[in-house]
Amino acid sequence: MPGWLCSGLAVWLACCCAAAEDREPPERPRPELVVTVGHASAISSVAFSGDGTKVLSGSYDGSVILWDAATGRNLHVLRTAPLPNLWPREAGCVDFAAFGPADGKVVAGCQDGRAMLWDADSDDEPRTFAKHDAAVVAVAVSPDGARAYTASGDSTIRVWDTATARELARIFNLDDHD
Repeated sequence: MPGWLCSGLAVWLACCCAAAEDREPPERPRPELVVTVGHASAISSVAFSGDGTKVLSGSYDGSVILWDAATGRNLHVLRTAPLPNLWPREAGCVDFAAFGPADGKVVAGCQDGRAMLWDADSDDEPRTFAKHDAAVVAVAVSPDGARAYTASGDSTIRVWDTATARELARIFNLDDHD
């Protein structure tokens, strides 16, 4: 290799190394430990609150979790059983959960035929409606928040008073819906 090329290469390498030493190392983000706290089993339903600020998720682990829609932060855990259930589905697991209108109510339908109603911002025990003869697979709350509706594998829809948990009506013969 010609001498002028070797010396030119040496000067170029020296310049690169000197320039690299003059620069500060890039700022690296600080490592953070992120722990996701959520359900211990499959999620069976998800819904937004009427104002769009909260999300709820119901799970086969027997819980309904309220989340902040903007940040994803866990706000509140509502339980249908004292301890989380694990797969396979057991009594207390949530098949379906929904928000009430703007009043902060949450209703959940359970595998064991129960339907439960909570105040989303309270640690109070849930109000439990009388049991269906099969799993509650869908729930809804009326626009005024006065009634909850539950649909079950027992081919019935039941209408409940949310203040008293009293059954107001029962619709039978839904076998035509396959």
